[in-house]
Amino acid sequence: MADNIVKGNITPYSGSLGSSILKFFELSVGATGLNEKILKKYGIDYHTIIVTKGHHAGYYPGAKDLLLKVLFDGFGNILGAQGVGEQGVDKRIDIIATAIKANMKIQDLQDIEITYAPSFNSAKDPVNIVGYAAENMLKGDLHTLNYDQLEDYVKKHNAILVDVRTPLEFIEGHIESAVNIPVDNLRDTINSLDKNRKYLIYCQVGLRGYLAHRILKNFGFDVINLNGGYNLWNKVHSKKQEFVY
Repeated sequence: MADNIVKGNITPYSGSLGSSILKFFELSVGATGLNEKILKKYGIDYHTIIVTKGHHAGYYPGAKDLLLKVLFDGFGNILGAQGVGEQGVDKRIDIIATAIKANMKIQDLQDIEITYAPSFNSAKDPVNIVGYAAENMLKGDLHTLNYDQLEDYVKKHNAILVDVRTPLEFIEGHIESAVNIPVDNLRDTINSLDKNRKYLIYCQVGLRGYLAHRILKNFGFDVINLNGGYNLWNKVHSKKQEFVY
């Protein structure tokens, strides 16, 4: 810094998060802080939250899906974030970068006040949703795994994969070996489920999966929810298939 060159070392360097954004055809891709590759390289334990939500209110025309991924540790420290979508990515990455610089905990994100009008945002911003989900994880009310952990988890634990979407959604596409129990029917089928088995729950993007997770957890089942739901798993799986010759 110029002040330090001219006046001596009077201003401490607070570090850099490497916040960045780029345009990739119609998509915006942004990031700040650390990513999973770096965290794994240095053996840093972390949790992952993946939220898929419209960049503004869904009932207002033109809402585009925004995927926001935030990494944090067991103490609630925000380690980094990545986002992708057609609109609104820069806004969310900027908010999280500011929160990291301000030493805010990830739970604090649920209380951030962000300007709201249906054409600009939802009543609860994706950043707020990240805060709510992270608090549930840190309190032990929510357990998740990522799409790249799904296959190993099912094999290792002989887990039952449950799709809690509607039958029509299930018919249109689902993860292999999954059984379909819509979340609205879950309480009616509780007695037919084996409490000695582990269950991996998923829905389209995560909300219904969370509700199903809470229902089964309250009945004493060992259950985990798929981060990002079928929507994210299918996009990644489809891309992998394109490169199989």
